[in-house]
Amino acid sequence: MPDLFTILNELHASYSEWLSIQKSDSLKLDLKYASIAGIHLDKCQEVLNRMGIGIEFLKTDENALLAFRLANLAMHIQHDWKVKADPSLAELSWRPFQIGFILLTLESVCNGESDFRDTLDLLWFPTGGGKT
Repeated sequence: MPDLFTILNELHASYSEWLSIQKSDSLKLDLKYASIAGIHLDKCQEVLNRMGIGIEFLKTDENALLAFRLANLAMHIQHDWKVKADPSLAELSWRPFQIGFILLTLESVCNGESDFRDTLDLLWFPTGGGKT
C-alpha cells in the first residue's frame, strides 16, 4: 500500500493535470467568456498551490500530522459503526474534494503567520436534501 504522502501527492498531481486541461480549453472560448474563465482558473491555481503547502505542512509539523491522522481515525470509527448497523455499506473512502479541502485549509488553520490566515474558505455544495 502506498504511503500517505504518495497518495496526497497523486491527488495534487491529478488536480494539477485537470487544471492544465481547463486552462488549455479556456483558450478556445469566446473572449467574453475567456476573461471570466481566467478569473476562476486563477483561483483554482491558488487552491492547487495551497494544497501543496498543506502537504508540505503535514510533512514538517508533527502536531498537524497527528491531528490529520486522528481525524481519519475518527472518520473510520464512525464509518465502522454505520457498517455494523448496515453491512451492505461500501468501504470508507474519501471523495477527492473532501481531502482537497482539508489540504487547502490545513496550513492556514494551524499557522498563525500563514499568508492565508485571513482567508475564509467555504466548502458548499447542494445535496438535494433540502437543508439549504
